[in-house]
Amino acid sequence: MQDGGGGGGRRYDMGYWVWPLPPPGPVTFVCEWPAYGIPENHVVVEGALFLAAAGRAITL
Repeated sequence: MQDGGGGGGRRYDMGYWVWPLPPPGPVTFVCEWPAYGIPENHVVVEGALFLAAAGRAITL
């Protein structure tokens, strides 16, 4: 789920809330923006990284 973001010019940053957390193993992110001539791109991230980050989260 999208959770804020912004930018301008040639840079935009977006935040996302991920739930449930993915299991260990590859997680593939895919994006494209045909209106701006950006072809489909993808990156694979190890799902265990999300679990490790969640383990360091603290409640404020």
